[in-house]
Amino acid sequence: MLASLSHFLNSWSGFANKFYEGSARYVGYAVAALLISLLLTPVFRELARKIGMVDKPDPRRINKVPIPRGGGLSIVLSVNIVLWLSVLANDSRAVSSAIDNHLLVIFTACSALLAVVGFIDDKRGLPAPIKLGGQLVVALVFFYNGIRWGNIIDGIPKWLDCGFTVFWIVGAINAFNLIDGLDGLASGLALIASLGLTISLISRNLISETIPFLALGGACLGFLRYNFNPASVFLGDTGSMFLGMTISTLPLLTGSSQELAVSLGMPLLVMGVPIFDTFLAIWRRSVRALLPNAHRGEIPNQGGGAVMQPDKDHLHHRLLRLLSNNQRKAALVLYSISLLFVSLGLGMSFLKGRATGLFMIAFIALGSVVVRYFNCVEIWDTGQLMRPKKRLLRKSLAMPISITIDTAILLACWMFTFFFVYNSIPTRQLLLKTMPFMVVPVLVAMVIGRIHERVWSRSRLLDFIILGMTVFAGCAVGTGIIWLMHNHRASLIRFVTLFATTSYLLLSAVRCWREFVSGLVNILEPAVFRDKKAGAKRILVLGGGLTLRSFIREKIERETRHHRLVVGIVDDNPLLRGRMVSGYEVLGDSNDLEDLVKEHHIDALVITCDIKPEERFQEIVDRMKVLDLPVSVWITEEQKL
Repeated sequence: MLASLSHFLNSWSGFANKFYEGSARYVGYAVAALLISLLLTPVFRELARKIGMVDKPDPRRINKVPIPRGGGLSIVLSVNIVLWLSVLANDSRAVSSAIDNHLLVIFTACSALLAVVGFIDDKRGLPAPIKLGGQLVVALVFFYNGIRWGNIIDGIPKWLDCGFTVFWIVGAINAFNLIDGLDGLASGLALIASLGLTISLISRNLISETIPFLALGGACLGFLRYNFNPASVFLGDTGSMFLGMTISTLPLLTGSSQELAVSLGMPLLVMGVPIFDTFLAIWRRSVRALLPNAHRGEIPNQGGGAVMQPDKDHLHHRLLRLLSNNQRKAALVLYSISLLFVSLGLGMSFLKGRATGLFMIAFIALGSVVVRYFNCVEIWDTGQLMRPKKRLLRKSLAMPISITIDTAILLACWMFTFFFVYNSIPTRQLLLKTMPFMVVPVLVAMVIGRIHERVWSRSRLLDFIILGMTVFAGCAVGTGIIWLMHNHRASLIRFVTLFATTSYLLLSAVRCWREFVSGLVNILEPAVFRDKKAGAKRILVLGGGLTLRSFIREKIERETRHHRLVVGIVDDNPLLRGRMVSGYEVLGDSNDLEDLVKEHHIDALVITCDIKPEERFQEIVDRMKVLDLPVSVWITEEQKL
C-alpha cells in the first residue's frame, strides 16, 4: 500500500512540473473547444428549427414542447477543429505521440460519416439496419487502421481482435444513443468520462495524450449550457453516436499491455452507466420479444414485443418515475453514479498492485446496489417468461422427460463428486465399473417411490421427504453393490455422502423451479407496480390466516391480463401488526380500514377470513360502500349440494 502511494505521489510530482510548463497550452485546448461549442450550438439549434428537425411531444418522449435536435453537430465540429488546431499550433505531424496525422484523418472521416448518418436519422429517420451498417463501417475502418484491442491484449488472434473491437465500438455508440433520453444526460456523462480519462492519462504520465479528451470535455461543457434542463436543443443521434465513438476509440490508442487492468478497466468504468443501461435494454427487450401477448399486456411502461422497439424502462425513465418527473434530480443522480464508477477506475490507476483488489471489491458492492435498485423490471419480465403454464404435460410425455432430466442430473452429480473427492477425471474403465452401480439404483428407487408420477407444482413437504428417502436408499444399495463387487476405497463413504446430498439438492431444485419463479414474481410486484400509472389495481386483503395463502397462490397462477397488486394485509390479531405474512406487511386492523384505503390509494378490498358475527361482516361492507370501494370475499370451503 505504501509503495502504491509512493508511486502515486511521484507520478503526480512529475506531472505537476510538466503541467506547469505547458498548462496554458493544455487548458487552451479545453477553452477553445468550449468557446467553439458555445458559439456553434445556437447556430445549429436555429438551423434545425428552420428545417423542421425537432422532437415533437409524444407518449414515448419526455419533452412537453417541440425542441430542435441534431445540436450535437457542434460537439463533432468543436472536437475535430481543436484537434487540427493543435497540429497547426505545434507545427507538427501529430496531435500526440499516439495520434499522428493519418489517424487524425481517419478519426475526422469516421466522425463525418457518423455525423451524416445521425443527421439523416434526426431529420427523416433511418431504418435500424442502415444505422447499424454505418456504425459497422466506422468500427471496421478504425480496426484496419490500427485502433484495436490488440494494442492492449497481447497475442489475441486477429479474427477475435476484430470481433471484439467492432463489438466494443458499435456497442459504445449505441450505449450513448440509448442513454440520450434526458436533458443533459448523455453530454454530462461524456463530460465526466472525458475528465476521468484525462486524469487517468495524467497519472500514467501521458500528458500529451489528454488533448482529445480535454477537447471533448470542453465541447460537452459548452453544449451543456443549452442542453441541461430545461434544454433548448438536443444532441440527436448526430451527437450521441459521436460521443460513444470518441470515448470508445481513443483509449485503444493510449492503452498498454503493461497496464492491462487500467487499460481495460478504465474505459469500461467511465462508460459504466450507458453500458449498464444498454445491457438491461437488450435483456428486457429480448425477453419481451418472446413473451406471449397475454403476458405483455401486464408489463408496465413498455413499448412492444420487438427487440429493436423503443420503450420507457431505461434507467432515466425509472428515475423520473421515482423522482416525480424531476429531470434535474434524475440527471444528477446518474451523474453521481457515473462519478462513483470513474472514481473506482481512477483508484485502479493510482493504486496499483494489491490495492486494485480493494477497488474491485468496492466495484462489486456498487454494482450490487445498482442491480438491486434498477433491474427488478428485467427480472419481472424474465419471471413472466418462465412462469408455469396452466396446462400439464400428459403422463405419457411427462414421465420420460422427467426420467431423462433426472438421469442427466445424477450423471453430472457423480462426475462432480468424483472430481471433488479424488481431484481427477475418471477414466472410461472406471466410469463403466462404478457409475452405473450408483446411478441406476437411485433411478430404480425413484421409480419404485413413484417420484415421476407426482405433480410437483402441487407438492407438499411429504413429497420431498419421499424423494430424499428414495435417493439415499438408492445410494445405500449402490454402495453395497460396489463394496461387494470391487475393492473398497477408504473414501467411498465420503463419496457416497457427497453424491447423495448434491443429487437430492439438485433433484429438489429442479422440482421447485416453478414455485421459485412464481415466488420471485410475487416479491417483485411492489417494485414493478409501485405507481398507479403502471396500470395495476391496488387491493387490500382483510385476513392473514391460512385462507390468505390459497388466495395468493391462486392469484399468481390465474391472473394474466388484469393485474392486481396486494398492497398489504389487515388483521385484528394485535400480535401480527407490523409483521410480514406470506410476503406482505400487516398494516393494521379492521378499525384502520378507512385510513389505510386513503393512505395507500386502495382500489378494492378482498376478505379472506370468516368474519363473525354476521353484523360485524355487514358493518365492514357498509363502511366500504361509503368509500365507494368494491368488496369481494375469497371462499375456499366445502359446501354440501
